[in-house]
Amino acid sequence: MLISQFQSAYSPSKELSLDESLLHFRGRLNFRVYIKNKKSRYGLKFFELTTSDGYLLNMELYSGSVKEDDESDNTKTEAVVMRLMKPYLMKGHELFMDNYYNSYELSEKLLSFKTHTNGTLR
Repeated sequence: MLISQFQSAYSPSKELSLDESLLHFRGRLNFRVYIKNKKSRYGLKFFELTTSDGYLLNMELYSGSVKEDDESDNTKTEAVVMRLMKPYLMKGHELFMDNYYNSYELSEKLLSFKTHTNGTLR
């Protein structure tokens, strides 16, 4: 409900950004993650789609499992990107992302949906 209110209240500009964030949490959960390079090493991982000025458009909590409605030819990261970008496809946006998400195949797929990508490749 919160995300739908965010999406209806704001019309984003052309540039969108996709990244992950870690919310500090030391309690007991099956999907709590440990990332040794972060300042707060334990927490809840979120995948976030934001505007260039930081407004949150869409987010997804990493729960450790893959949803069943994903296409089998998508990798997990491609599926996350496609789920977060679904309301913004075919609108001419530019998506900025780091090399964790970006791939040649994903960029081709997003280009077929009139969405340009910008980022680094491994």
